[in-house]
Amino acid sequence: MFKPQRAHLKFPKVIGFVFICIGILIGYPALEVVLDSNATVVVNGIERQDMEAKIFALFIPILLIILGGVFSLSNGSFISSFNKLRDEIYSGIFGK
Repeated sequence: MFKPQRAHLKFPKVIGFVFICIGILIGYPALEVVLDSNATVVVNGIERQDMEAKIFALFIPILLIILGGVFSLSNGSFISSFNKLRDEIYSGIFGK
């Protein structure tokens, strides 16, 4: 019913790698927009050239890269502890 433990240990590393790749793909154009003084960013349907809007466009890729790094460096033990907690809750509710 449940996947083997070694599959759970690889899952955070794969998700972390995907988050880093997406963050880099989205972040490169956003970094170019921040460095270009004439570039515009559309926020809520309004074109803006101020630095706050440009940095806000760069915030999500930076967040994805940081989150991907944390997932990539984790060892997956939090997933196994989550599975143990889930089993205890299910046994308390449904009575194994």
